[in-house]
Amino acid sequence: MGKKSLIKSTAKKRPAKKTAPAEQTETKPPVKKNAPAEQPTTQSKPARKPAAAPKATVVSMRDILKRQYSAEIPKTRYTSPAKVIEKPALASSDPYAGMDATAVDRIKQLLSNTYTEAQLKAAAERAAAERAAAEQAAAERAAAERAAAEKPGVQVTYDPPPVQTAVDKPSDPVDTSLKLVAAGLAFLILLVVWASVSNSSRYVLIENQGTLEIWKGRFAPKGKEMVIALPGITAPQPPKAVYRSSEVYPLVFGFYIEKADALLDVPGIPDFEAIQTTLKNAEAYVSTKALQSIVDERLNTIDRLILTYRAEVAAGRGAIDDLTSAIGFLKAAAKLTSNPTQATVIAQKIADHEARVIELEEMAAAEQATSARADHE
Repeated sequence: MGKKSLIKSTAKKRPAKKTAPAEQTETKPPVKKNAPAEQPTTQSKPARKPAAAPKATVVSMRDILKRQYSAEIPKTRYTSPAKVIEKPALASSDPYAGMDATAVDRIKQLLSNTYTEAQLKAAAERAAAERAAAEQAAAERAAAERAAAEKPGVQVTYDPPPVQTAVDKPSDPVDTSLKLVAAGLAFLILLVVWASVSNSSRYVLIENQGTLEIWKGRFAPKGKEMVIALPGITAPQPPKAVYRSSEVYPLVFGFYIEKADALLDVPGIPDFEAIQTTLKNAEAYVSTKALQSIVDERLNTIDRLILTYRAEVAAGRGAIDDLTSAIGFLKAAAKLTSNPTQATVIAQKIADHEARVIELEEMAAAEQATSARADHE
């Protein structure tokens, strides 16, 4: 009991803890237990306005350019055929091709020679000094001979002129080098011209998605340009890296001939002008006399048909002048055929028109005589 009372007495004597000032402490209102819930006000709230539609945003050109778009990758990628990838063998660009190794070394050595301005000036002065010395010696010799001839009693005899022998003058290195350089340049120009001519006579055939492209070499050592594209035409077999005009021209000629025949087979009146233009294009690729005869025959056929049609139109008008014009058209058409049957038909039409002209002339003469007799009576 003594200990417990002593502990209680000491506990009561402990000082109380200091509390924070009232300004620093936050006082919360006491929460009433079992307080009634706040009743909602009976006043009605105003109706909400409908939300405005969002404004359309204007996208600037800069944003459009910065946007990233996904690329659609095809399932199967296009691969060029091996015939297209292969490149034709063109002329060699080596200017020394086919030359001897000794000649090549000599030309390269001459082309690599260089001369300074001092060397060129010294060579010119040396040549001028030699020429002046020769002229002075000749003048002194002529003066001595003239003085000896003027002395009295002195008989002057002249030795026969010495035989002029060819003196080997030292060759000027500058002249020799210039001549060699000029010869080398001429040789190089000849090689370039030969390579250009050879390249311009070469043709390459490329098949591109059902179309045969014909490429021709330029007038240059290298390079080519497309001449024409022929849809529906296949390259000859077996394929070659380089073709000549005699192998390529028949392909183009056949393409234009088939096109002209297709224009002639259309229903109704054919477009003769378009057919003639197509045949003229085919004539530009004629390589043999047989192909030329094919073009001539088709052109003559078109001209004969046109002349025959004009003759029929003129004869249909029935006048003497019109029949005379029809006879002229038929005679011109007869010269454009070698078929005996066609020639016979044209000759028969000419005879019929001539007979009709005679008949009309007799009728006109009879009518004129009748009118003259009636006027006389």
